[in-house]
Amino acid sequence: MYRNIVKYVDRTFEIFVIFLFVFLWAKYALRSLWLSLIISVVLTLVLSIAILNIQNSKLNKKLLTKKQLQDVEKMQLFFEYSSAKHILDTFVKECKANVIKDNMIEYEKALYFVFTNKMQIDKQDFLEIIKHDINIKSSQINIICGKVSNEVLDIASKVKNKSIVFVDAKKMVVDFKFNVDNFKADVELKEDKKFSFVEFLKLFLRPENAKGYLICAIVLMFSTLIIRQKIYYYIFISVLLLLSLLCKIYPKIYMSKK
Repeated sequence: MYRNIVKYVDRTFEIFVIFLFVFLWAKYALRSLWLSLIISVVLTLVLSIAILNIQNSKLNKKLLTKKQLQDVEKMQLFFEYSSAKHILDTFVKECKANVIKDNMIEYEKALYFVFTNKMQIDKQDFLEIIKHDINIKSSQINIICGKVSNEVLDIASKVKNKSIVFVDAKKMVVDFKFNVDNFKADVELKEDKKFSFVEFLKLFLRPENAKGYLICAIVLMFSTLIIRQKIYYYIFISVLLLLSLLCKIYPKIYMSKK
C-alpha cells in the first residue's frame, strides 16, 4: 500500500514538472494564457505517456531488489580485484566443477569458460575465446564474466554453429543464486577511483534533490513577473525543471541497467 502511494506521488510530481516546463515556454511563445494552458495540458499528457513507456521498457520487466544490486556489485568487484588463478579456483570450488582444460570447467553437465582477464569482456577478448575454443564439441559455450559489452553481445549473436551464453554477475546472483560471500577478492581494493560521469550523474540526480530543483525553479518563475529580461531566467528555470525531472527518472533507469 505504502509503495503504491509513493509511486503515485512520484508520478504526479513528474507530471507537474513536465507541465511547468511546457507551460513556461508555451506562455513565452504564445502570450495567450488559455491557449498556453490547453497546449501545455495536451503536450504534458503526450510527454508523460512517452516517458512512462521508456521507463517501462528500460526496467525490462524485472527490477532487482536492493540486496541483489549490492550482490551484483560485489560479484563485479570480485572479478575486477582478483587474480586470474583465484577467480578460476573460486569457481571450481563453489561449483564443485571439474577443470576440462585451461579456463574451461564442467558444471552441471555443461561447459563454462571462466573469463579471468578483467571485469568486462570486450571484443578482442571474446574473439580470442572463440578462436581458442572453436573446436569444442558442445554446441553451446557458456562464458562466465563480470560484465559484457553490447558490442560483444552483437558479435556473439552472429557466431555460426555455436550458441554463446554469457553468465555475468547479474545472472550469477539472480539465476544461479551464488553466495557472494564465497567470492572474495584476493587483491586489495583500490580506494582511489577515476572520475566517472555516471558517478557525477548519481551525485546531482539523486531523488532527494528533485524538490530542491523544483522549488528554485518556482521561485525564479515568480521573479520573472518583475524582471524584463526574462529569456535568461526561462533558460535557467528550464534547466532546473529538467534536473528535477531527471532526479525522479534517472535512478529508476540506472538501477534497471546495472
